[in-house]
Amino acid sequence: MTKSFAYLAAAAAIAGHAQASKCYAIAFGSGDQSASYQSGALAGLVQGMAPTDIAYTAVSGVAGGAVNAAILASFPPGSEVNAADRMKTFWDNSGNNALYKDWPGGVTEGLLFKGGLYNDKPLLNFLASEMADIAPAQRYVDVGLTDVLSGMYTNYYASDLVGQELIDVMYGSFSYAGFFAPEAAMNSDFFSGATIENLDVFSVVNKCLETHLPEDIVVDVLLTNARTLKHVNAEKFKSMEMVWRFLHVAQYYNVMDGLLRAQFAYPTINFRHIISPTGDLPDTRMPMVSILYSHKLLELDAS
Repeated sequence: MTKSFAYLAAAAAIAGHAQASKCYAIAFGSGDQSASYQSGALAGLVQGMAPTDIAYTAVSGVAGGAVNAAILASFPPGSEVNAADRMKTFWDNSGNNALYKDWPGGVTEGLLFKGGLYNDKPLLNFLASEMADIAPAQRYVDVGLTDVLSGMYTNYYASDLVGQELIDVMYGSFSYAGFFAPEAAMNSDFFSGATIENLDVFSVVNKCLETHLPEDIVVDVLLTNARTLKHVNAEKFKSMEMVWRFLHVAQYYNVMDGLLRAQFAYPTINFRHIISPTGDLPDTRMPMVSILYSHKLLELDAS
């Protein structure tokens, strides 16, 4: 499929829904394998709402949420049930594969000679195989990476997410600074978009504003972190535990800030569901470690 064909397909799909009375949008927050929770959250929405009320025409995602956004955008509006099932399959399969490994010289080699502590090339191979059937051209989609060289957040749309570039963007979405080396592709180096933005509401809202008034826009947000920050006893934390706690706290406030800024900027838009775990998801202190739990946690805190 060429980029021009993908663009035309996306444009045709969007045009077919442009005159709907409401514009439905969804934003997937950041996460690594914890983003599997979002597949369960979407499945819960599908079961509890009319198909016309979840026919999202604009989708965004960051980090693990970028995978969910790409999968959802591969299905036409109205096919959210199938999209949620496909997301679950992706995360189930990710839990059955080793997505990174030690360097031959272990963490010491990663710390002193590589761009990250671990070698995540197995993840690239997994994505190339697992996403071979994914073509996110059925809806407007926006996912982002952090350009290491410019320090800027770089957006990718349906016309960009084709062939190898789709795999490159998804791979970059899991390139967490410090743990993994930046991805060298597309004429630059990239870290996960979560380095800058853990939640992108503005892109989907702005897309809906092209065809609808603010009061006719409905936004759902699926997060992977709890609404409140967990209190911990850090007296016995070692260095890596302290680093992970730092990242956890930074991510929490980045997500909450992104959500609150969007709600403040668009006071008349209907932020219908803000869905997050009722408590912190199990924390392994390491990204991309196999934990098959999140899509099963359907006790949602929705408002």
